[in-house]
Amino acid sequence: MNTKTPSWHVRGLSVAVLAVLLAGTFTATAALRNLVRDQNRQLLHERTSEAGLVLSSALSSATPSLELLGATYAADPHGTVAPTLIDADAAAAGNVIAIITRQGNHLVTRVAAGPGIRTNQVLDGPRAALAARALKAKDLVSDLISQPGGKEAVLAFAVALPNGVVVYQEAKVDPAELTASKQTSPFSELQGAVYVGPSAQPSKLLFSTATRLPLHGTVDHQLLNIGADQWLLVTSARHALVGSFAATAPWIVFVLGLLISMLTFAAVDVVLRRRAHVLNLVAQRTAALRQSMGDLESARASAEAANQAKSEFLSRMSHELRTPLNAVLGFAQVLELGALTDAQQQSVVQITKGGQHLLELINDVLDISRIETGNLALSEEPVLVEDVVSDALELIEPLATQRGIRCSSVTSEDASGYVLADRQRLKQIVLNLLGNAVKYNRPDGTVTISYEQWGAERLRIKVSDTGPGIPADQRLRLFEPFERLGADQTNVEGAGIGLALSRRLAEAMNGHVDIDPGDGPGATFWIELVRTESPVERHQRTTGKTPIARPQGGPDQPGHTVLYVEDNLANVKLIEHVLDYRPDIHLITAMQGRLGIDLAHQHLPELILLDLHLPDIGGETVLAELRAHSDTVTTPIIVLTADATERQHARLMAAGATAYLTKPIDVRELLDLVDRNLTNPHTTSTAGEPTLTSQA
Repeated sequence: MNTKTPSWHVRGLSVAVLAVLLAGTFTATAALRNLVRDQNRQLLHERTSEAGLVLSSALSSATPSLELLGATYAADPHGTVAPTLIDADAAAAGNVIAIITRQGNHLVTRVAAGPGIRTNQVLDGPRAALAARALKAKDLVSDLISQPGGKEAVLAFAVALPNGVVVYQEAKVDPAELTASKQTSPFSELQGAVYVGPSAQPSKLLFSTATRLPLHGTVDHQLLNIGADQWLLVTSARHALVGSFAATAPWIVFVLGLLISMLTFAAVDVVLRRRAHVLNLVAQRTAALRQSMGDLESARASAEAANQAKSEFLSRMSHELRTPLNAVLGFAQVLELGALTDAQQQSVVQITKGGQHLLELINDVLDISRIETGNLALSEEPVLVEDVVSDALELIEPLATQRGIRCSSVTSEDASGYVLADRQRLKQIVLNLLGNAVKYNRPDGTVTISYEQWGAERLRIKVSDTGPGIPADQRLRLFEPFERLGADQTNVEGAGIGLALSRRLAEAMNGHVDIDPGDGPGATFWIELVRTESPVERHQRTTGKTPIARPQGGPDQPGHTVLYVEDNLANVKLIEHVLDYRPDIHLITAMQGRLGIDLAHQHLPELILLDLHLPDIGGETVLAELRAHSDTVTTPIIVLTADATERQHARLMAAGATAYLTKPIDVRELLDLVDRNLTNPHTTSTAGEPTLTSQA
């Protein structure tokens, strides 16, 4: 039989994990890169708007000076003021300036100065077209007029006054000459080009700060209102406006994601290969043992030893996997503590979420092996010690009487205390210790249960016998599975697993089981557990000076019957104490599931409170039988349990439970459910009622 796990299956799962991580890395990188790019575009747009506003303001300032010249000429058309100003401006700038009026169908310069223009000249061409457009627009108009050869051009402005006078001005520009942006400029981080007109025509380029046009990369286009015309401003950033760190953040996330992906792939691949190797080794050795050995007991022991080795190996590998993951998640959380932008914070959160998702994935893979060994479910609650001991003594009494053994419990204040434990598991441990004390005792011997305070917060329950005792050199093997220390040669029945199981159960409840040292006859075994307060004590402590409001009702108020199925006497006392605040309720209790079913059919209660962990049958079985009987099919049933798992909650509600309360119980919520589910509920106010919790 080929039991070897296919290597392609192991590698396929590793590759699937790697693919998921890489997909997450690429997604996070792309998302962060888009965020950075959008932010950069937004900043570029804002800076371009600011530059455009400055440029518009500067160009629009030409309008008042031109209008001033036109007004001067209009006030003194035959004088010398306007010609003198025009001549002075033209001489200072070396440009063209003129005052134009309409004469018939022609536009004539009345005063003019500058190269290529004279006074009383009839205009034609671009100059005449611009002046005519100014008269029509009644606002500042502009144009870039190219000279022959295209190497030089003039920027022309014209503005018309209400009296029909047009003031015209030209300034020489060289579009081919690069205009450098000074370091002191508030817009030094930008490069751009300005076009006289709404489109980026090369013939309309006024100036540029870039060596190559058109601009590439992230480019912003904005139209500027210059009088009656629109100019185009095109810009791009010389470097990332969001900052160098933000610009490189996507690549940092990408590199970190690749690193995490590869490390995780390597770790998962190693774990899966080693796990497959161990599983194959266990299967091969088990098959070989079954074929070559006729001793079934020996084969079982070898297989269990191999299975234990597998479990321990997987436990160690779990630690080895979590060590690198600890570094990954730790450094991601360190990054969260730094001063990050929102985009960077989101990226780090994605890294942390990815790491946590990976940790959950590894836990799921390792849980496959844990399912093979089974999981221990405990319902830890305050347990009255004397209650458990009394039940155990009652159960062991027939065996002790048969062997002539006298069993007793020492009266002590510690016996009336509470420990935090699973009641059924604790009773199982005490029964096992009592059973051993009876079976390995001498005829007419005694078994004594005593109690000892151990430290400030722990209690020991001690079981002493008068048997032959256990040699010191054999005590180390007492708690090994299937180890009976030679008792298999006697007529004492047993498999040798009771003490090993008891110790593991105690350790699961944060306790311990061991034997007192000492040679000679007799032996004393003990179980040590954490002390706790009773549910009623906790109720009195948590409520303090704020009592639960008692309902107001007269003596004729009808009563209600409530059945409580619970094997823990401490919890029974708590519910009795709580329902004292509902004096019209008659409480019936049952400490076994079968008895609870019988009482439900006999008394037909209006409400049933049901615990899940019962000594004879489970609470789920009780719920199913009550729902299957016509007498109780509609009776409200409230489940009270320490099991807070969502799966258990959903299963019990689907099975017919009316409500599901987890311990420690919220008393206000319990009373509210009781009131609402009775046939004639009270009208009570819960104002001022404290929240009472009871460990159970």
